[in-house]
Amino acid sequence: MNGKSDKTKNLLKNALVKLISKKDFEKITVKDLTDELDINRGTFYLHFKDKYDLLEQKENEVLEELNNILNNVLKELHYDFILPSKKEVLIHIFTSVYTYVEKNSDFMKVILGPNGDLNFQMKIRTFIENSLIQNLSISHDAEKMPIKYIAPFASSAQLGIIQKWIKSGMKETPEELAQLVSNIIFTLYNGVFKDIIT
Repeated sequence: MNGKSDKTKNLLKNALVKLISKKDFEKITVKDLTDELDINRGTFYLHFKDKYDLLEQKENEVLEELNNILNNVLKELHYDFILPSKKEVLIHIFTSVYTYVEKNSDFMKVILGPNGDLNFQMKIRTFIENSLIQNLSISHDAEKMPIKYIAPFASSAQLGIIQKWIKSGMKETPEELAQLVSNIIFTLYNGVFKDIIT
């Protein structure tokens, strides 16, 4: 795909974000999107099957960018990271993720809101679960709280925190929220999970 085509796709994704911040996704039409950019419908269909395809590609882009953020943060570190052993790393990761959410708040507010895409919210949970599993040290005999229960517990909590932050107007900065969440995690770790994790 050439640069001009990529630019048009990105403009359509941005147009979608702009429109869904104003009205429900189900009420948005392809005509609304093309009118927003002053392009013809044929141009739209060169890139997307329909508005649902556009939404899905936008959602996949968000997941890919979140994955890149996590990978880049971990690459910056010069030591192995095993959750939840290093609080400063958690703060770094959460700050990076929350900063991304803040910068993309128009889209995230809608897609993670009460009328958002439940399928995307499930994808976010799965992404968090997989990231946790890859970076969590679990002893093989920790039968009381196996990873298959810790991971969904943590992913649901993290998604809930982000949704609450957005709903409450994002009054905390990404850094403040990251510090708060990291404090909660370490309180739980030291008071509940320490004997069964690591």
